[in-house]
Amino acid sequence: MQRAALYYPYIHIRDDNWLKAASLYWPSVRRIVPQGYPKHDSRTAEAFAEEGVLRDVDPGWRMDRFAVDLASAIHTNIDEVANQYGLLQAYGADNHAGGRHKWEPWQNAALAWIHFQKIPRRLIDLLVDSGVAVRGRGQVHKDEHLILHGQLTRPEDWIGMHPALASAYMTALAGEISDQSSFEPLTDQTDLRVATPNHDVRAALSLLLGQHANRDRAASADGIETYVMLALQQVVPVDLDQITAEQIIECRNKLAQELTDFRTYVDGMQQDLLELAQIPDDIRRIEAFTEQVQETVEQPLRNLERGMNQLKVPTVRELFVSTLLAPTTAASLTHAGATPATAFTAGTAVVVGNAWWSIHEKRSALKKGAAVGYLLDVRSQLTPKTALGRARDLVIGT
Repeated sequence: MQRAALYYPYIHIRDDNWLKAASLYWPSVRRIVPQGYPKHDSRTAEAFAEEGVLRDVDPGWRMDRFAVDLASAIHTNIDEVANQYGLLQAYGADNHAGGRHKWEPWQNAALAWIHFQKIPRRLIDLLVDSGVAVRGRGQVHKDEHLILHGQLTRPEDWIGMHPALASAYMTALAGEISDQSSFEPLTDQTDLRVATPNHDVRAALSLLLGQHANRDRAASADGIETYVMLALQQVVPVDLDQITAEQIIECRNKLAQELTDFRTYVDGMQQDLLELAQIPDDIRRIEAFTEQVQETVEQPLRNLERGMNQLKVPTVRELFVSTLLAPTTAASLTHAGATPATAFTAGTAVVVGNAWWSIHEKRSALKKGAAVGYLLDVRSQLTPKTALGRARDLVIGT
């Protein structure tokens, strides 16, 4: 059974097209949402949520062990973390005067904000006391609430910190939750992919502090993500804006078995993908993944399409000749009381139908025998077609 994806670092998906593509492979996309948090999803995200493709995960109890490890790791390195990622670095020296802020923390767009339910209390106290984080976000409303994304929430519910520190924290949290719940960490933020989510929070700290990050992992979740998203780029229409969430959902449902077969194929490549994911050089790593996709997706797709194109529907003339070579069919119809003309017409229809069905069966068998057959079907389902093209596909059974 394939693991669901866990989206990070945000609650709300930042790129609808990324979500559409991810939904073509992962059984579901989970996201870290504190209990009772007011969401403001896009129409696309709402459609996937209604279908059960996009689901929420409450961090809650999952942070207990994580809190101890993370607080200990940061406490050990707190001076270095504060020097590189404290509020002074986030605000900028020009925004300080005698150690005091010239404006309120909520007025500074340089900070990244994390809901307090995603951070253990002991860690919040440590970060705030060390000058690494600040509590309180937004302009206070007259009823002591703030308006955020059109929703009322409390200012003290938000913890502000340096964006790099916030990203590293959410990367570590995603790794921990994924480890405990058997998810695959997944992000649409390219700069976070190099962080490699890991339940060992020291990996995130190593990335922050400029040390060599440990890329050894028990699973190749990041490798699978890179490979799958590159593979889908070969078949998904460039203008995904024109493809609705409902079309993606219909495609998932219609090609459920083909998708399962493709997932099995990708799982079989896990060791290769893990080795590629551990290449330390970012540029070389993406080159290696691209080469892997060319070898396992692009070329097989071209071969598959070439083979399918060779399965041409016979011309009408050929079908009529075939009818004359099938006297048994015509004779049986005549014996049943049909006139010769009717028998001939019916016989033609039978042979034509059989020929089309034979072509359809051969094409289906060809796709089923190819590991990337699912990708070919995705392109067929999602690529806009003219009315004439759709009618033709109906006739030849593609």
